[in-house]
Amino acid sequence: MNFNLSSDLAPVVVLVTLAFWVVTIIIHVVFAIAVYRDAASLNTRGTGTVFVGPAIWCLTVLFGGVFLAAIYWVIHHSSFRRSEPVAGNPGPYMWQPLPGSGWRDDRESHNAETSSNDSGNDS
Repeated sequence: MNFNLSSDLAPVVVLVTLAFWVVTIIIHVVFAIAVYRDAASLNTRGTGTVFVGPAIWCLTVLFGGVFLAAIYWVIHHSSFRRSEPVAGNPGPYMWQPLPGSGWRDDRESHNAETSSNDSGNDS
């Protein structure tokens, strides 16, 4: 019996490799479609997406896969994202600070100082 491991397993290796790439492509396409639909629904609700629009997020996930889909989720659906727009900024939202981090929005304190200074200069 003449058994040559490399020539006997070659078709199996080709099939396993082909199956791997087919499954990978299906996963990328499914996640890209899901991200596109979610990003479009964010735009419909008025909250919008961060950095780029739905089509670019879709292409990014299509080529980047599950890892970039996870980044999309962290940016748009985790507790890092504010639930309402920042006052005076209709664009993408700023990151939500962790409680107790000591972070404050300097624009709000600057706006309060500016309005109090404007009212005292009427002489």
